[in-house]
Amino acid sequence: MIIVTVKFVPSKKHEGDFLRAFNTLAEATRNEDGCISYDIYPSNGDASDYFLFERWESKPKLDVHLKTTHFVEFMNVSKDWYEEEIDISVYEASKI
Repeated sequence: MIIVTVKFVPSKKHEGDFLRAFNTLAEATRNEDGCISYDIYPSNGDASDYFLFERWESKPKLDVHLKTTHFVEFMNVSKDWYEEEIDISVYEASKI
């Protein structure tokens, strides 16, 4: 299984735009072959940090996702909305 964590920090000006665009992306992504889960959570602090947790059946399934129209469009439209660089980590894991 592949686990991906992503930290987004959209600017206050674009936070609503980010959430609308992300929800569109998430709806399409959750229907992709190999997507186990794709969920975003807001930070409990004062900042507008959001944490995405993804689980995929395999790296090839994740690789297909990264080339989908909905993912590429989200990345293009949102590229100027962030206060800091998007932080992405990818892990390969198995259940114990």
